Amino acid sequence: MAGKGVVIVTLQAACGAPSLKQSVYKLSADQTVAFVKSWVATKALKTTQNVFISMTVGKSIGFSPTPEQNIGDLATLAAGPDGADSSDTQKLTLFYSFKQTWG
Repeated sequence: MAGKGVVIVTLQAACGAPSLKQSVYKLSADQTVAFVKSWVATKALKTTQNVFISMTVGKSIGFSPTPEQNIGDLATLAAGPDGADSSDTQKLTLFYSFKQTWG
């Protein structure tokens, strides 16, 4: 389970979605995927309207997390058994699109 700590999240556009001017962000490990999706819609589309955003964890893992999953747990999962360390900072790459990407 994620607890205290920071996750360095890299957001990469996929399937023709507009790229963000800044793609690397520090987020609390307790933030949810729903928060990140809402934030991407606000930053990329500059809208607060409800839009479909597909989000996928990494290219090699290639799964879509549920909105309630937290970023810290996803970073731990993406790192695998050899990627976890004792640091409070984890890394996670999320791909986002405004249409269904994988799965």
